[in-house]
Amino acid sequence: NTPVDFVLVWTPGGKTVGGSGQSIRMAELKGIPVINLADPNWKDKLEKIITEDAPLEEVTDDWVVENMYLTDYT
Repeated sequence: NTPVDFVLVWTPGGKTVGGSGQSIRMAELKGIPVINLADPNWKDKLEKIITEDAPLEEVTDDWVVENMYLTDYT
């Protein structure tokens, strides 16, 4: 009942495939933004969501890893 603010994924070629593809489809159905790290513009999309938490210059790859929750459905 408490959705996430966004879904952060990486898929080959930025395509909606595999288990991550299922997460993408579910998020889209609920209107939850999806940021795919395979998209060259992923930082811009992420910035729009988190600017109040960290300015863009602070959003490094390490910051993303430190501030996301990982779920392994394998």
